[in-house]
Amino acid sequence: MAHAHGEIALDAAPERIVALSSDAADAALQLAGPERLAAVPDLNRDPHQSLQHETATQVEGVIDTAAEADAESVLAYEPDLVVVTERHDAESLALGQLEQAGVPVLPIANTWDSPELYVENLRLIGEALGTEERAEELAGDYERRWEDVEARVADLPEEERPRTALLRIIAGQVFYSGPGAISQPVLSAAGASHAAEEIGLERSQPASVEQLSASAPERIVLLDSTGAGEAQFAELLDSPGIGAVPAVAEEQILILTAAQLSSGSGGIEALEEIAAWLHPDLF
Repeated sequence: MAHAHGEIALDAAPERIVALSSDAADAALQLAGPERLAAVPDLNRDPHQSLQHETATQVEGVIDTAAEADAESVLAYEPDLVVVTERHDAESLALGQLEQAGVPVLPIANTWDSPELYVENLRLIGEALGTEERAEELAGDYERRWEDVEARVADLPEEERPRTALLRIIAGQVFYSGPGAISQPVLSAAGASHAAEEIGLERSQPASVEQLSASAPERIVLLDSTGAGEAQFAELLDSPGIGAVPAVAEEQILILTAAQLSSGSGGIEALEEIAAWLHPDLF
């Protein structure tokens, strides 16, 4: 079968699949179930990080996402297919070594940062796993849900689309989400305008009091990746001057799990919840 960089040969549907990233693992778990997965990242077992956490716990092998991807440890699972997302540096480093060992490798060359790419990746992985019908079923359901939300908010004028910021924790630090992540099309489709655009944010970066004050969001979405809730954002949100930010002053803050906005889920649960929160009269 063809992929972004060439082709891989699969004599039969793979039965010992190793997914090196949580996004690819989420897709593979939905497509093939835990029985055909030899190993998944530890993040997929975390309910705050993955919507497939219950299924992931049934997979025997666990990959430490905090460690660099090591071809030798991956080969120990005796995989007949390895799925890698090239945007993750450690996975890219392991790619050539795995191919040299004769293991079929399916590289995901894009960034999973739009609904179109999510569906494209579902279908690509589904083809490799021999689960094309399941991939079409999942893709169709996802597209219907996304389009339903978009249709409900389509006629909203710009002034009725609340200026919204999304904050998340990365390596213990609060980040202001910008372009290059699934969060941006999710906010747009949910009927929000982007507070990040007010300050010219070109990518996600560590959040500061100055940024949040200057962008003046009317709504704030917090992504909880640990289960600690709003408390993990307290240092920023309790800072002097932040109380004047409209969303903080009016207590317009929504907490979601990082799993709901994960790239491996296409952000569909977050889309539906954010849209209903922003525009309850339309849902």
